[in-house]
Amino acid sequence: MIKRITNGWNILRMLRLLIGIAAVVQGISQRENVLWIAGSFLLLSAVFDFGCCGSTGCAVRPRAKTTNKEIVYEEVDASK
Repeated sequence: MIKRITNGWNILRMLRLLIGIAAVVQGISQRENVLWIAGSFLLLSAVFDFGCCGSTGCAVRPRAKTTNKEIVYEEVDASK
């Protein structure tokens, strides 16, 4: 768990942390429950490095090999 918190910090993760801290502070000071809850989610997702989809839930699948098929166009007569 400590390894997950201390490793893998990048600019976007730090930005998430800063926005989360700012949202929690503003939410508490303005007594806005939705704001501090959203800020808490951003803060925790930055600290523990998770997101909405989990650790690998949003991974992009590799592209399948495409074949070069010739495209056949059909002319449409607009005068009819």
